[in-house]
Parts: sequence; structure tokens; C-alpha cells
Amino acid sequence: MNAWRLVVGSDDAEYEYKQRIKADLQANPGVAHVVDVGVDSGGHTPYPTVALQAAEMVARGEADRAILLCGTGLGARRLAREWLGHSFDTTGPSHAKLAEIDTYEARRPGP
Repeated sequence: MNAWRLVVGSDDAEYEYKQRIKADLQANPGVAHVVDVGVDSGGHTPYPTVALQAAEMVARGEADRAILLCGTGLGARRLAREWLGHSFDTTGPSHAKLAEIDTYEARRPGP
């Protein structure tokens, strides 16, 4: 099996988490290389820009998979569904899905 070519990206809220994941991936012998499309430390890049760049790299065959981290947990799925015509599998139980819901509820404005 060939080593994975991965692309990672995040919004400002998930920058530190992205850095930890990227370090783990770079240390993994099953990963050939990791491309970071943003955001960068101290900077701000609109999340749709980051997510679209990552998705386009996968679509062009420049990466095998993309890992996108979003503070609300909704941005990457919305981008894929509305802009690229794809959807994410959220039918099975997973810690990631639960984290997405918990994070969204914690950040949602309301009474």
C-alpha cells in the first residue's frame, strides 16, 4: 500500500488542534506528506477559502484525503454539499460526530 498524501485545513478556532493532528500525521510512516492550507498562526483566512482549496487538491488528485477542522463542525460539510456536490457520511456513531454536535451547541448563540 502506498503512503497517503494528505491535506489539512482549519478555521481560526481549530488552529491549535490542527497543529497537533498535523504533527501526528507527519510522524506516521503511512503518510507520505501533509500539506497545510491554513489558517496560519496569528492570521485569518476565511474558512470557505481553506476548505475549498483542500477539496480542490483532492479533486485534482494532488492529495488522497483532506482533513478539515471547523469550530462549529458545519463548514466543511456545507462546502462539500453546496459547492462540490458531495456529502460526508454521518450515518454511523462516531466520536467525531458527537464532538461536532457538542461544539456547535456550545457556540450557538441563544437564550
